[in-house]
Amino acid sequence: FGSSNLPSDSGFFPSTPQPLRACHITPSFSNMSYTGTIISFGMQKGYGFISCEQVPSDVFFGRNALPQELQMAPDLFPLKGKSVQFDLKEADPTKEGAKPQASSVKFLAAEGEMLVGTVKNYNPIKGFGFIGGVGVEGQDFFFSKRDLAPAYQSAQLQGVTVGFKMVTSADGKLQARDVSVAGGGGAMAGMGSMAGMGGMGGMGAQMGGASGGRMQGTVKAYNAERGFGFATSPAVGSDIYFKSNGMPVSVGSTIEFTLKTMPDGKPQGRDVSLPGMGGGMGGGMGGGMGGGMGGGMM
Repeated sequence: FGSSNLPSDSGFFPSTPQPLRACHITPSFSNMSYTGTIISFGMQKGYGFISCEQVPSDVFFGRNALPQELQMAPDLFPLKGKSVQFDLKEADPTKEGAKPQASSVKFLAAEGEMLVGTVKNYNPIKGFGFIGGVGVEGQDFFFSKRDLAPAYQSAQLQGVTVGFKMVTSADGKLQARDVSVAGGGGAMAGMGSMAGMGGMGGMGAQMGGASGGRMQGTVKAYNAERGFGFATSPAVGSDIYFKSNGMPVSVGSTIEFTLKTMPDGKPQGRDVSLPGMGGGMGGGMGGGMGGGMGGGMM
C-alpha cells in the first residue's frame, strides 16, 4: 500500500521532522596522482617528506617508494627540492598524528632537473653515449665524455646507474649533463673488464680497489654464524661476496666496501664497513696484499 493511504496520526511516521545526524566524510586520495616537492630526506633513516598544495599536511615517503635505481644509490644527488609525481594513500585514522603516505615516487622530467637512469651504451674512444631515463619512456639522453668525472671517462659504463641533469640542446634534443656514477661503479666496471687478461686483470682490479674507490650495496643474504654473505649493487652485474668482520649486519642493510674482481671474474667486497664509518687501513691492506699473493682467497 502507498504511504498516502495512512493517516498522519497513525504513528507510522513521526509527527515532527527529526534532525539529521552529522556525517563526516574523509576525503579519499586513492587512485590519484599528485605533484609536489621533496622538502626533506634522511639517507640514513631512509624516509622523507613531500610538500603538496593539494594535501593539507606533509606527505611521508620511504626509500622503497623511490625508483629502484635510486633506492640502491640515494646519494646520487640531493633529493631535497626535487619536483616529483606520486600516488597517495590517506593517513590511517586510527593512528594519532599519522600522515598520508606517498608511493611510486617519480622525478619530473623538466629542464635543469636531476634525473636517474641507466647507461644504455657508452664508447670511451668516441667519447659519447646514451642514458635511458627512469620514468621517461622512449627517451634516451645523449651525454659526452666531458660530462663525466675524469675517473670514469675511460670506464665501461654500460648498465651502470647514474644521476644527471636534463637539458635540451639548440636543436631540441634531450641531453644529460653533470653525470654522476652510483657508488663509484663506473671506475670499478672499467677495472673489472680487464679480468679476461688473466693475472694482469687481477692486478688491475686489485689496483682499482687499492685506489680507494668505495661503493655501497644492499645485503641480499647473510650467515651470522659464519660471518659472510652476499650483497647487490646496481653497478655490479652479479652478487658480491663479503665478510662482515664482526659488524652488525642483516639482510636489507646497507654496507660500504671496496670492490675487488677475482681471477675467476667474481666480485668480492673488501674492507667492509657501515655507511659513514669509512674503511679501515687493515682491511684495505689485507684486500690488496692477500688478493695478490693468496690467489684471491679472503
